[in-house]
Amino acid sequence: MEELIEAVAVLPRTTFSEFLRALDPTNTGPDNDPTHGAQIQVGMWKRLNMEHAIDDWGTRKLYIRLLQRMLRLMVALQKSGQQLNINDYMPLIRAAGATSDMEGAKLLWKQMQWTGTNHWRQSDAYNEFIKARFLVEPLYYGFDKTRTMVQPRNLHRMGHVKFPWYTIKKLDRLRFNTRLLGHRFGLNKTVSHAQDVSRALRKRKPITRVFQHILLHGHDINEKLLCSAMIAFGRAGSLRFIRTRILEDWFNISVYKHKTTGVVQVGPATRKTMALKDFTRPVRPRIRPTEQLLHAMVQTYCGNGQLAMAFQLLDYVSKAYNIPITPKIWFELLEWTYVMSVPPISSAWMIAGLRDRVPDKSATEMIWNTMTAAYNVKPGFDQYHFLISSLNHRGQYSSMIEHMRAARRFYDDKCAEHEAAILEYIRALRDGLHGIALTTVFRAYQRTRFEKQHMRYRMSLWCRRFLQKKFRTLNLNDEFAVRHIPDFVREFREFVENPVLYRTATGYVQLLDPVHEFEHRVYVRSLDLDIPMRGRGGREGKWHLKRVRRRHFAILSSHSLADRKTHKLNPLSLLLGELDSFRTPQLPEYRGKKELKANEIPLRMPRTNKGAREVSPTAPNFKPRRTRQ
Repeated sequence: MEELIEAVAVLPRTTFSEFLRALDPTNTGPDNDPTHGAQIQVGMWKRLNMEHAIDDWGTRKLYIRLLQRMLRLMVALQKSGQQLNINDYMPLIRAAGATSDMEGAKLLWKQMQWTGTNHWRQSDAYNEFIKARFLVEPLYYGFDKTRTMVQPRNLHRMGHVKFPWYTIKKLDRLRFNTRLLGHRFGLNKTVSHAQDVSRALRKRKPITRVFQHILLHGHDINEKLLCSAMIAFGRAGSLRFIRTRILEDWFNISVYKHKTTGVVQVGPATRKTMALKDFTRPVRPRIRPTEQLLHAMVQTYCGNGQLAMAFQLLDYVSKAYNIPITPKIWFELLEWTYVMSVPPISSAWMIAGLRDRVPDKSATEMIWNTMTAAYNVKPGFDQYHFLISSLNHRGQYSSMIEHMRAARRFYDDKCAEHEAAILEYIRALRDGLHGIALTTVFRAYQRTRFEKQHMRYRMSLWCRRFLQKKFRTLNLNDEFAVRHIPDFVREFREFVENPVLYRTATGYVQLLDPVHEFEHRVYVRSLDLDIPMRGRGGREGKWHLKRVRRRHFAILSSHSLADRKTHKLNPLSLLLGELDSFRTPQLPEYRGKKELKANEIPLRMPRTNKGAREVSPTAPNFKPRRTRQ
């Protein structure tokens, strides 16, 4: 640390600022993070062995290491007798937001007051702080909308909604069961017990204080700052404040919902004078909306389950101000509609009695048809994922299989791109490239590798959900199991589990492919969670922490994304994958001591402390075993 302090003291002050600006996550993330823009769920994290890139809370480890190094530079600069200026704090706040560290963003913001830098704050600084403090950017919440959306349980006593005690118990039980499946993903790191990030964002006072401070001190109010404030208020469910103090005051947009009929009316604002409750302000000019406001309205109202209101706002603003609805906004609408229409989100709103916030089951397909037919929007693989999952949930299997065939073309193109990236990387190693040239080729290979396995995981998820749903709801006399399921398995054999098990009228059928590899589940470690629950006693039940231990397993397969050593790779291992390079490094000592051979795939391991017994598919007495996620 002393050497670092001396080096920082010698460096010119402008050079140090350039270092921080070069480490900004908005600049380094898209190029160095292969998973940038992708939603990593728990199932994918476990099945693809992504512990080297994603931590237990679902945060990219790249940004965690980046924030640690930037903080060390900041400490070294302060110990050398210098202070950070306002522009130096912005990359640090964005790095804290990339790690979903809301408390870290608050500490950096408060440190400006301690060092006397707060006098230089302007609208851009407040905008970056609101984004990091309330997780406005998709990178800040890990591209997972379910982490920051408003939950019905969080509305209790935080606004104008008060649920009876038996409804609260049902919502708590649903939250408990959902948390068991989600491990630590989406939890607040700064709290010792299991607290969802959405619950930490449900309070209205923090964003209200920041917004009032901006108005009172006369900072410049622009559309970018107002859109960030809209999304932040939406995290707390403050739709009335957004409607009256942002849309009406600044954009001249009035939103009215009839209390009895529920009809939403959107039009120009009619009030001439507007005064806030705790302070007054002079008359300000209106701001003409742009595409940024459309995106903020989708995030705000869809995150609160107000899909119909979001549609009407988009339609009115788009027609009144001649703003086209871009494909990005259509994709956001499609994803939000799917999230709100399937369990457990839809189950929570139904339990709370707010049925108007649950869209119809066919709403996802309706938006798909509208954006593809009327607006000629070309969907991507992610949009096919939402549509296919919705069709599977509704039982529309014939249409689902047709869209799976269309989505498979994206996967085939990505496989060809992945092979081309591998050959380019091998050529770079053979030619002895080094430095930036080799890094660029290697990053392209990592990106295509992740995208290929990401698509394959989702396609295998479609097949697994399809077979599980038919397994649970199938009539014994249904001809679908006899005729169509074997054809489905034959067509998508590389994505289904091996062996495949389904039910018919005469019993169970198990299809085994001895050539196809067997996924092997290996125990890694246990994760302890302290989930707050109410005890028995009806209305007067007391809160207590319930300790839950979840076992974490890793899947050993050639499709794993575990980190490997590049100097030991050959073209065949890059193209096909080997189990030797995918062994999880955190295995207990009594498991898996024997090395795996290239043509030997384990199927089971006994629970003993005397080592692991491996069974090969070529053994005479082997018995296949189904694996679960």
